Amino acid sequence: MLPQHFYFTGTGWLGYIVYIPIGLAVLVTMYLLLLRKISSISVRMFSLVSIAVFLMTWPLWGALTLSYEAENLCKEQGGLHVYKTAVTDGFVGLANIKTWSKYGFTYIEWGENNKKYRYTIKNNEVNRKEIPDFTGRYFSGGGKHEKITNHFARIRDYVKDRQSGEVLGELVIITIDPSWFDRAALNLLPVEYNPWICGNEAPKGKGEYVPWEKKYVYGSSDLIKSTLKPLMAPDGETR
Repeated sequence: MLPQHFYFTGTGWLGYIVYIPIGLAVLVTMYLLLLRKISSISVRMFSLVSIAVFLMTWPLWGALTLSYEAENLCKEQGGLHVYKTAVTDGFVGLANIKTWSKYGFTYIEWGENNKKYRYTIKNNEVNRKEIPDFTGRYFSGGGKHEKITNHFARIRDYVKDRQSGEVLGELVIITIDPSWFDRAALNLLPVEYNPWICGNEAPKGKGEYVPWEKKYVYGSSDLIKSTLKPLMAPDGETR
């Protein structure tokens, strides 16, 4: 069974088109120097077809292997994982209090320039107050790349309990770099590429819809919404 997605760039396909006549030239050379000397027609034709298939598909093998590995890795590690939920009136994290106050949170705490601040909404305006230390129990962070192999890396956002260190949930996204042939084609041309990503796929109606990808995806905000429940619900009722 073929993988659901074949990871090969447009530049890689261009390189493959350039490679085809080179592969055919090698095939013709091998036939003239070696294969035509085989007396048995059946053996000669079998050898010719086998070598032709090998030469024509060889540049794609790495991408096919990469695609299978990516599919397995994304299923095993990627996705939005919620282990536990918590009720709180705010959290520590780089977030916009105007946005999160709409969901019922009353404060956001974050630091910058070696100072710590608490952000609240007062009279429909953002109020920033310097504080000696964070008081929020829950922390939203992550975003660092963790190398898995030469082709794969993991980006992990998480929400954790600052007191116990327990992770309440995490969003794991896998980045995928091109196969060897694809990368060689990219290196020959002055073009840039962005790694493919997987693991952030969401069911229809969940997360955010990305028109150019024609799919729904999860983001860090979905992780927070899934793990932290505001003490005061948006309708004004206390949980």
